[in-house]
Amino acid sequence: MLLERKMNGGEVVDEGDVTRRTSFLFEGLSRLVQGAMEIVRRTFFELVLRWYLSELVPDADEATRKVRDFVLQYCRVALRFTYLLQDLYSFIVTGRDRKEVAGLLKAELELLASEVDEAFIVAASRINEFERLFEDVGILDASKRLLADAVREWEKIKEENLPTLYSALAEHEREDAVSSVNACRRFVLKFVGLFDPLRITRGDEESIKFLKRIDEVGEFIFDAFWMATIAGYHVARGIKVLVSDFQGEKEAYEVMKGILERKEARWQLSEVDVERVAFSLIRIRHEIEDALSAAEKAIEMAEKAESSISNSDVDVKLKVRDARSRLEKWRSETSNVLENVLELQRFIEEKKVLPRKRL
Repeated sequence: MLLERKMNGGEVVDEGDVTRRTSFLFEGLSRLVQGAMEIVRRTFFELVLRWYLSELVPDADEATRKVRDFVLQYCRVALRFTYLLQDLYSFIVTGRDRKEVAGLLKAELELLASEVDEAFIVAASRINEFERLFEDVGILDASKRLLADAVREWEKIKEENLPTLYSALAEHEREDAVSSVNACRRFVLKFVGLFDPLRITRGDEESIKFLKRIDEVGEFIFDAFWMATIAGYHVARGIKVLVSDFQGEKEAYEVMKGILERKEARWQLSEVDVERVAFSLIRIRHEIEDALSAAEKAIEMAEKAESSISNSDVDVKLKVRDARSRLEKWRSETSNVLENVLELQRFIEEKKVLPRKRL
């Protein structure tokens, strides 16, 4: 039979009511995590979200900011190299004044060298900051070796190829054209050989357009995806709170693993402890509120990106608009889940749930 008593004038309820409501909350949170995964799917950020949820990163916001800095810096290197290739083409093939083009080339080379130096500084800093993570996934030593080799090769390029190229560009007589072209060719081959593992060789028209967009609106787009990732992260933390508070960290890990693998997510309380449920709901509510705040910022960044993209760039504008629309839908669904949490909190405040007693 069910032991019953009233508390604070509340109505007596079966513990099954709380069990059903928490299961419903869990399903809503699971759908939100999978929805966030869909928004960032097939992008760098899907990896980032999985990375955060592996719990190797203690501070997701700070980690993302550092990853963001490196990605944007790398895109600047790629864009500068693309501009350089365009000027090299003019220098070697077209009939433009060689002295004029040589001046442009020298300026592009100096900017490129500066961006590459900065990229290596950022890369070294990130490896040091994420040393524990890199060590845990088994890539720390390889990353350090790769960076050291790349820096050493870049220093050789700066010492050997750049001065030769600068010297060749200073010659404007027709008979010096061959040496100039050879110097250009050697530099490009060296540079591509150094950066090709990171796929910096973007020569086709679409890739150039992509890099220019990154230069113009990349920070808005990056930040929109970043905040969407953080939103998903906070919702996932809500799931972890709910499961781990009652069944431990190991079960929470297994549940999250299933959600990330897009398996049907099912979970329910094994026993009802009103005080623990109430405490968990406070923490879950905070996570959902943080997720909503991140979603708002993501939508704001998507709107800025959309307004900054030229109307002639129809396809990209439509893609950003679609991403914004999906973010707005996700925000609405998250608001509904938050309302479910608040409703369950009110429910617990008004009622006292009593355990079943077997006679």
